Amino acid sequence: MAVEFEYQIKAHSPCRALIIEDDVLIALSLQDMLEAVGFEVVLCVRTVEEALTALGHKQFDVAILDFQVSDGPTTAVADVLRSAGTPFALYTGFSEAFIRMQIPDAPILSKPCLFEDFESVVTDLVPRCAPPSRSPDRLPQEIGPKAA
Repeated sequence: MAVEFEYQIKAHSPCRALIIEDDVLIALSLQDMLEAVGFEVVLCVRTVEEALTALGHKQFDVAILDFQVSDGPTTAVADVLRSAGTPFALYTGFSEAFIRMQIPDAPILSKPCLFEDFESVVTDLVPRCAPPSRSPDRLPQEIGPKAA
């Protein structure tokens, strides 16, 4: 079941994001990062099926996809996003070489990543959503589990 997060954000941006991530803690971290970048509404789904259903009913300005979720790879979601003209990035633990064989044209963020890298990718994808300023003192420096 999809979980929809709505919250008030700076008035500069009506931008909407879709997160496809099956790890709840990582999804919440991504939500925090997107909120810090300036997104107003985030729909977070855990499966390809939920993502495809959401894309049939809502429009998004950007999407962040884990490459592999509980019901398979998100390549079908990437195809729908590409067809709709919705920019997206992959946030994954898979190697870039492997991802490029499946989805050659999307930016890739490796788990974990620094907020600055995340912000740069997302604002490059949707420049009109970039905030005039941000507050880095309240942001985590990395998202995702740390490698041992």
